[in-house]
Amino acid sequence: MVDMCVGPRGERSILVHSLKNHIVRRLQPKDYLGEILAVRNFAAERIRYSNDALTVEQVQDPERISDQIIKYGRAVGDCFPANTRVLVNDEGTKRLVELNYVQSGDQIWGLNEWTTVLGIVRKEALLVDAIDLESREVLCLTHDHHVYVIDQGTEQRIRVSELSEGMQLSRPDVPPIATRQPRTRNGNRVCSIRRREFLLPCVDIETSDHRVYLPDHDVTVSQCDDIALWIATVCRQLGREAQYITVGFGAPGRYSHVFTRVKEPKSQQWIVCDPVAGSDEATMLRRVKTWRAWEIR
Repeated sequence: MVDMCVGPRGERSILVHSLKNHIVRRLQPKDYLGEILAVRNFAAERIRYSNDALTVEQVQDPERISDQIIKYGRAVGDCFPANTRVLVNDEGTKRLVELNYVQSGDQIWGLNEWTTVLGIVRKEALLVDAIDLESREVLCLTHDHHVYVIDQGTEQRIRVSELSEGMQLSRPDVPPIATRQPRTRNGNRVCSIRRREFLLPCVDIETSDHRVYLPDHDVTVSQCDDIALWIATVCRQLGREAQYITVGFGAPGRYSHVFTRVKEPKSQQWIVCDPVAGSDEATMLRRVKTWRAWEIR
């Protein structure tokens, strides 16, 4: 994310620069806090939480996100195959798209707790990777989708394109329901990956804790979240110092969310810019159990 922020399709992009000028055009000169908040609010209005590109070849850099906003008015994304099953509170497992399908406001299982569906959008057919697990289940996700892997007891967030054989996918500490097969110690280990294997209708889903538990596979995955990248890039084009902050809301070492904070030069205070938290970042911050700052240079 750091390389994409400072690269030619990030803060050096003329297209991103033009969109930045549009966002702050009505502000008074040297209204640094107003500029930061304008970028944050623009992202909240125009970028869905999971913001993959609209095309099959998903490129999630700031220039592509900006291009989608200019062309379509907002940036949206494609993450899960439509036939993916999730666990719905009081209703058992349901496919994302079917009769009485999952809807905004539903409670589904995230990592170790119920999480609220904030939005779900049906999308076009996309190529997905087929991930063969040791449990003999096949997990299908788009190439740029994020997943969590466990490495020496620490959870890391990577893209499906970065997965390799032998990696362990994250799953709840205790399964919320009985899985179809007895849970084995390494049932979530990746045995093989077939790239671009199927062309399937997909949906974009947004949840309050950024996690989605897949009971058929007994793993927990993420959503495609590059909103922090875009905010950091635009704010750096404004001349503001920015950092990525990864946070966790549960056990130490489990990071489940990333957002950007930006330094206001007059007060030297860091301004948290996290539209995913809604209008109340303070409530989100009070839930944080562990965090780490990443410099952008």
